[in-house]
Amino acid sequence: MPLLRSRELAEVTSTQLTTLLIESVVGILLAYQTSLIERFPPILLILPALLALRGDVSGALAARLSTGLHLGVIRPWRFDREVLNNWIGAIFVTVIMTSSIGILAYFWTGQQYSLPILVAVTVAAGLLASLPTNLVIMLIAMFTYYRGINPDNVVIPLATSLGDIIGFLALLATILLFLPLL
Repeated sequence: MPLLRSRELAEVTSTQLTTLLIESVVGILLAYQTSLIERFPPILLILPALLALRGDVSGALAARLSTGLHLGVIRPWRFDREVLNNWIGAIFVTVIMTSSIGILAYFWTGQQYSLPILVAVTVAAGLLASLPTNLVIMLIAMFTYYRGINPDNVVIPLATSLGDIIGFLALLATILLFLPLL
């Protein structure tokens, strides 16, 4: 039996090419934000942590949804208790961990910025990124499963890449919102 069947290879390859494109867009967007980086240097500390967190939480949510669909615990296009519990868990983890990122950024920057503002920026960015990312992940998981595509091959890589671009845009928007307070 071949290591990967041609259909699986096509699913994995197309997904990886898509994630490569998404990650390139994030890099290009970041390259154009030099003035914001100069005005708010903690972005260089917060961004990698926030994107890693978003990828971890999104990947875990995607894996749980994919497994639930395969096991029949989650039915496609039904947003029942199991889906809601996964969604709430992802939001809860996001709030706890983004608060931690804000606290760490406060100490990493030598306490140059207000602790409440840094925590507010990181939590707001995390939530702003989490809601659309989680919704898109759920829709992709259910759509791929419904169409007979293995969600394991598609959803998890897309979840981390979408989390990166949405997370970056959410952090950017949040910093611009809070910039007058910094």
